Amino acid sequence: RPFRRRKGPFHRRYGEGEEEQAETKAQCKKPTIEHVERFAEDKEFYDSYESIKVHCKSGYYPSSDTMMCYSPGAPQEWMPSTVTCLPQCKQPTIKNVGRLLPRQAYYNEKEVLSILCKPGYSPTSDTMRCENPNTPQEWKPPIVSCKAQCKRPVIEHMLNPYPYKMSYDEEEEVRVDCKSRHYPSYGTTRCVHPLTPQEWIPAVTCIGMTVMEKVASTSVSVWMSCTPSECPDHWRLEVELCDVHYGLCKTLDTKGNATFTDLQPSYDYTIGITHHNNRTQTKMVPRLIKTNQPGESIFGTVYKFPRR
Repeated sequence: RPFRRRKGPFHRRYGEGEEEQAETKAQCKKPTIEHVERFAEDKEFYDSYESIKVHCKSGYYPSSDTMMCYSPGAPQEWMPSTVTCLPQCKQPTIKNVGRLLPRQAYYNEKEVLSILCKPGYSPTSDTMRCENPNTPQEWKPPIVSCKAQCKRPVIEHMLNPYPYKMSYDEEEEVRVDCKSRHYPSYGTTRCVHPLTPQEWIPAVTCIGMTVMEKVASTSVSVWMSCTPSECPDHWRLEVELCDVHYGLCKTLDTKGNATFTDLQPSYDYTIGITHHNNRTQTKMVPRLIKTNQPGESIFGTVYKFPRR
């Protein structure tokens, strides 16, 4: 006759006289983590070798994305044994910013953020680094701004400025070069008042300039002629006249008319002219001239500096 099933942890199988103990499967308790939002899957107990995904609250990220129930019932039943929700840096607020790369609400510690400003602005720093999350000084550098820039100057008869860019930072200086037969009123200009009508100082114009020359029997005169306006006051000519046979030279530095007197009639000289414009200068290749015979009428020669 078969045995009856008895109450309690022991029972006998039908047709067998063996006793066996009902097995109880050990499980891991749900871990307790500060600032955690939820687990996937979220339940109170987990089977051995079961993995869960850790999701922290907004502004925090887990030191490990997953945990595995490795040794149920042991003091360190989860692997890794400790997972924490670490604070993050909030996205910085920057006026006139165009793009942040990567663009996200929060950034992990040591993560680097690239900053691109709107056209006409430049960042005081190209990057920011999350150094001290969830503190007043969480970003390094702590403050980055997009500063206004000057647009590339547009001047009639001007060649491309150097350096050539679409916009320039405040206090940045550019060199101005003009087209052939024209010269800048100032060799350089500086970005002083970005995004205003007077953003470049000094205001530069390209002026057409011709050097006039008159040769007589005992004198030679040289002066500047400018169009469409008068030559700037800070322009000057440095004129050097040399005796071809003896190598003796005279130099005159003038803003107006440079006149060499007491010259020998019908004599060969070389004349060299340098145009000075503030901090720049343009030098013409010396040329040979000959004074007139006594009594001959004065004649004039007009020539221009070569293109720089």
